[in-house]
Amino acid sequence: EIASCLVGSEMCIRDSCYSYFFVAIGGEKAMSEKYISPAEREYIAKAWRNYASVAEIATHLGKSRKTIYAELRRGQDGEKLDRNQRPAYDPELAQRRFQANLRRRGKPQQAGT
Repeated sequence: EIASCLVGSEMCIRDSCYSYFFVAIGGEKAMSEKYISPAEREYIAKAWRNYASVAEIATHLGKSRKTIYAELRRGQDGEKLDRNQRPAYDPELAQRRFQANLRRRGKPQQAGT
């Protein structure tokens, strides 16, 4: 299902996976909500520390549960447990890993070049 709305000078088009924002005046692209922002990572960390469920976090951020689970995995170091005995989430580690993955991604190398 695709939904759209106009907020100020921006148009939001949201499908079941992502939200995309476009500047309505002039038709230029604005910042996309395709990726989780550092502020959203901070919210995830705070909510996770305060016993929030994945479903609650996903609903608040407008993301799928699958996205939140992937983000929680991205921010785990594999050793620390939080006070709930769940793997601890570090938003700074998650951001570093996200940026490293973006740098690694790119055009595939062609043989012979």
